[in-house]
Amino acid sequence: MGQGPGEYVSPWDFDIDTTGLYILDTKSKKVIHYSEEGSFLEERKIPFFLQML
Repeated sequence: MGQGPGEYVSPWDFDIDTTGLYILDTKSKKVIHYSEEGSFLEERKIPFFLQML
């Protein structure tokens, strides 16, 4: 776990669809996409993240 491509620090939620697995990492503010086989495909930064009170 870490800050590198395909790595996460604080996974909060995930979703699965026909293209693979998506993990929401709240600490790194990014969504990470993995294939159905578990290979890292891409990640996208989230420009902001609302915090729950």
